[in-house]
Amino acid sequence: PKSHLADAVLPLETVARLARPLGIPVIVDAAAQLPPPDNLWRFSEAGADAVLFSGGKALCGPAGTGLIVGTSRFVGRLAANAAPLQRLGRPMKIGKEDMIGLLAAVEWYLGQDQAALARQYDAAVDAIVAWGRKRGDVVVERLATGEAGQPTPRAWIRLSGESPATRDAVLAALRASRPRVDLLADDDCGFFMAPETLEAGEEDIVISRLTEVLGGTFR
Repeated sequence: PKSHLADAVLPLETVARLARPLGIPVIVDAAAQLPPPDNLWRFSEAGADAVLFSGGKALCGPAGTGLIVGTSRFVGRLAANAAPLQRLGRPMKIGKEDMIGLLAAVEWYLGQDQAALARQYDAAVDAIVAWGRKRGDVVVERLATGEAGQPTPRAWIRLSGESPATRDAVLAALRASRPRVDLLADDDCGFFMAPETLEAGEEDIVISRLTEVLGGTFR
């Protein structure tokens, strides 16, 4: 989706069509563009020469790895400048264990029940939204996409005028005692709960800690 991109950004198919006659390679930074799983091949099918995915994030593989997919010609060029060859890639080589870990992560990811995961994510966000409706000190909204346009929902939590707390004080209090909860601050005065980082049912822990912090620390 283009929801996180500026309106002037051209579709990938258009970029590839214009760049190809000029011999300009098209490289897609898709580090956070999973889900959906078909992005692993969709960008290449749209004309990209190389597509880069994070080995961590949605793949849940080794954090120090990355996955490059694309045309054999372009990937071959990258391999010629990578470890163990004595070129720029040598100091940044990935261990064999990480390579196998990333392969296992891709196989694991493609084997997941994406529909079930979507239902789990929806349930977690819906629970946070329902909790917020019962309170006067927060406003909670459901956002349809992630920060990089991923088709995964998240809860946007903001303190209302009735709350005596500040956003940063709440986030610090959530991290200060067990079970620790670390939520992502936005650019203004709110914060997000992203369900991809939770196991099923852990949204209840987030709700419990939010209730504890807002109801005790600042009253």
